[in-house]
Amino acid sequence: MSYTLVFLFTYLPSIFLSPYTGALVDKINVKTANLLSIIGLLINTIILFMVFILKNESLLIIYMFVAFNSAFNTLQWSAFQKIVYLLFNDKTTNEITKANGFVQAAQSISYLLSPIFSTLVLGLVSINLIISITVILYIVSLILLKNVVLHSKPIISEGKNTWSEIKEGFLFIKNNRPISLLVMYFTFNFFLLGMVNALITPLVLSFANKNSLTVVLTSSGIGMVFGSIAISKWGGPKKRIRGVLIPTILLGVSIIMGGLRESIWLISVSGFIAFFLIPIIRGCGTSIIQSLTPYEIFGRIISIARMLSISSLPLAYLIAGTTIDHMLVPLFKENSQLVEIVYLIIGRGEMREIGLLFVILGIFTVMLGIIGMFSSNLKTLK
Repeated sequence: MSYTLVFLFTYLPSIFLSPYTGALVDKINVKTANLLSIIGLLINTIILFMVFILKNESLLIIYMFVAFNSAFNTLQWSAFQKIVYLLFNDKTTNEITKANGFVQAAQSISYLLSPIFSTLVLGLVSINLIISITVILYIVSLILLKNVVLHSKPIISEGKNTWSEIKEGFLFIKNNRPISLLVMYFTFNFFLLGMVNALITPLVLSFANKNSLTVVLTSSGIGMVFGSIAISKWGGPKKRIRGVLIPTILLGVSIIMGGLRESIWLISVSGFIAFFLIPIIRGCGTSIIQSLTPYEIFGRIISIARMLSISSLPLAYLIAGTTIDHMLVPLFKENSQLVEIVYLIIGRGEMREIGLLFVILGIFTVMLGIIGMFSSNLKTLK
């Protein structure tokens, strides 16, 4: 229950606040918005530090910390996306894609190293020292960002209210057919990946131990780092949409691989390939949206697109568990001829229902890429 609430407090603020943070970064100086987000994260972390010092910690305080962190991270994400657009607005699409790749590379390395570092350090020092290090890093970030020169100006006039600004962003997406299709495409993609993410841990632990799970997650993280570096160096194909659609098909194939057998080696390779492809898909997709969106409204468009994409994650987690418990587990208990055929494909073992769902999700992902290849609005995107 506590894990579920942490998940909700992580994603719900980001989902609900994304349109507002997008409007904010279109209204104020993007450097100011970024500084505000870091200051918010810093204050939130200091409060957590004081709570631990006073030994007054509770689950409610942890939930509040996670929620505020999510809110300020959402503002930081929106501001940083607009900074990338600002710095590369007059560059070629190839250079924009490379820039997006560098951003993802930095994020991927932090996602990979942060839990490993925290786990290693937590065994040697107290949680208070880890929080202190986090505070110091936020202060360093503030100093570095304060010295960066960014020439941006507010775009939205003071007379407009926030809801009108957000509505303008939604209308832009609705009236721009290629962008609306691309946002829908990424929403379905996030939904399928969300189900995979929800199932990877129980899949591995159904036949292996936690050390094996660490191997799988680490190989996936390394794949994401290498994929981010690859797109930052390569810049994607000349037609950016191919950098979205073709890797999606390959992503589906890698997900199918992960469900075929109870093999740590196979699942680790599958995870590496899948997470290698994800930065390429996102990098090319983001650069397409950047090239089709005016600077004045970009903060709202990219933030609304993010909101719609990640809003599918809670639903994906819910449907993943429900599908396993109420559909596939009863099906496998029947020992019918159909189940025997399934066993021939995915092998026998504990919780092969999850393996079957992996294969199904992989097939849906492949179909998503193929449908995109035949979509006249998507395949003709410049």
